[in-house]
Amino acid sequence: MKGKLLLAVIALSMVSCVPALASGANGRYLLSTNIPDWATLATINCEFQGALDCHWSIAAGVKYNPFKYFCGATSQTHLRQVTPSAGVRYWFGGAFDGWYAGVSLLAGEYSVSLPKSDMFFEGFLYGSSVCGGYLLPVSDRFALAFGAGVALAHHNTTFYQGPVCGRRKGGSSGIAVFPSDIVLSLVLNLGR
Repeated sequence: MKGKLLLAVIALSMVSCVPALASGANGRYLLSTNIPDWATLATINCEFQGALDCHWSIAAGVKYNPFKYFCGATSQTHLRQVTPSAGVRYWFGGAFDGWYAGVSLLAGEYSVSLPKSDMFFEGFLYGSSVCGGYLLPVSDRFALAFGAGVALAHHNTTFYQGPVCGRRKGGSSGIAVFPSDIVLSLVLNLGR
């Protein structure tokens, strides 16, 4: 219950970014999707950014994967998740121009079952991430973003024996450091 409440608070904080985006500098907005996330068992993802001034922008995004892939009658593979995030970015050359560095808050629920494994795990995490990268314009409307991020998050994970409706085998809780993003994004410039 506590995990779902925290997830709802993060989602509401993302929605509260909309008025700030509406009054953003120069009406400049970006919408992007990350190709490596799509390649990770078809994780649906998008991020919306709005310029606050000439060097700062805010970003709100979500990753969602509801899919299960069956490998026979008793084996399945999945990387199910819902992970909203919200944060700010500093652009060294001006908003949406060149190099950037950012920080964000994230939360998420996950359930993972690997191929040919007799175990799966699920849980909840919340924390923050730092990222950096480069936005390369391709045309007036399109760009490519390259970058990476690292997260520091508290997790609460439960392990199960058997890939489908398994027996509980234990759990863990603690702080983890992990790559939060490998970015190769297609970016659409929605502003001027």
